[in-house]
Amino acid sequence: MAVLEFRWCNLHDEADRYDREYRLNLTPEARLEILLQLIENYYGPSKGLERVYTITQLERS
Repeated sequence: MAVLEFRWCNLHDEADRYDREYRLNLTPEARLEILLQLIENYYGPSKGLERVYTITQLERS
């Protein structure tokens, strides 16, 4: 899981600069981890394997 760093900023411009620096320094793996976490938070846990198992059971019947 990605670790978030918090900084206290007095100005909006300073906060924007910190945000840009943070995003520019993210590794591709960290970006993917954030994306997957957002998808899981929105859609819930993946049910991909559950669907495959159900289809396999139906084919055997």
